[in-house]
Amino acid sequence: MIKNKKNKRKTRSPMEFEVSQNFLEMVAHKNSCSSLDMYEQEKSRGQVIEWGGVFWVCVGSTSQYQSYLDAQLHRVVPKEQYQEPPHSYNGNDPDGYYPGGKFKDRKGKWWVITDDEIEFVPLKEKEPA
Repeated sequence: MIKNKKNKRKTRSPMEFEVSQNFLEMVAHKNSCSSLDMYEQEKSRGQVIEWGGVFWVCVGSTSQYQSYLDAQLHRVVPKEQYQEPPHSYNGNDPDGYYPGGKFKDRKGKWWVITDDEIEFVPLKEKEPA
């Protein structure tokens, strides 16, 4: 994690993983950023994705010419397992917008968003030898 001296906001680069285009599209179609409401969390909804034995929620994706270029995800844990401070509502949280925020999945289970982030990108094509 890097601390920016100018505005004292912590910044970090998420770990990047190469995945198949089909998997990237499946994740991007479960993008929950428009239904995650960190200010009125009782209304907040999201779709949980399991990957690598861990649960995630997609909070953003980028596409160009009907092809996804990336998807950004945050790790989530069941609400009863979350031990960190709750989400602050001031909009200037140095840890970002999502960490500590809670949401319900389609089955009604509550999840909390952590500050662990990853990014999926398409597999790079191998150049011919």
